[in-house]
Amino acid sequence: MTAFWIDEDYDRDRASQGGSRYGNYVRRHLDEFDDDWEGPAAAAVGFAAAAWRIATSPVMSPGYVRSHGRVLASRVERNPWDGGLRGVVELAVPWPAQLAQDEQAWRGDSRWWQGWEKDHGRFFEPGEEQAAGAPYMLTTSRLMFPLTVEGLPPAPAGAGGDVARGAAAAVAVLVGKLNTVVDPIIERLEK
Repeated sequence: MTAFWIDEDYDRDRASQGGSRYGNYVRRHLDEFDDDWEGPAAAAVGFAAAAWRIATSPVMSPGYVRSHGRVLASRVERNPWDGGLRGVVELAVPWPAQLAQDEQAWRGDSRWWQGWEKDHGRFFEPGEEQAAGAPYMLTTSRLMFPLTVEGLPPAPAGAGGDVARGAAAAVAVLVGKLNTVVDPIIERLEK
């Protein structure tokens, strides 16, 4: 039940200029890494946040980072309070127990509330046709949590390959950090 992983094979196989599809995206978005960071910790935070933003949808679709079907959205960002790094992950979750207790009354008739649509393990909102015929209650949970900068590569001073390699290394570290927090929650939801 891994929340996030890097799809290295797809990335390499779909690279238009050889090498890495993600690397190509990073080189096209170098301006997102160009910031006046004050100090190495702030630079690592800003660099990691930019690397994650480029590695995920909507910048890359499909993303360099793939996710479990319950993950609707994910961000890694600078916390404006203390300048640290934080993760924000939105998950599709079941209805609260108070609403799900009488499932027959809620789900037995197409005029009653429906839940998340699911296809090939992914949760998604109903299409226009489905939403026109029945009401939907789509429950989510937003996780917000601090992440440490330990283990993140320093923000490279330069352009091109160094930035792409550093961004890929930062994303790999972030995948591990996010999985440490999110995997146990997804495992519990899937029971």
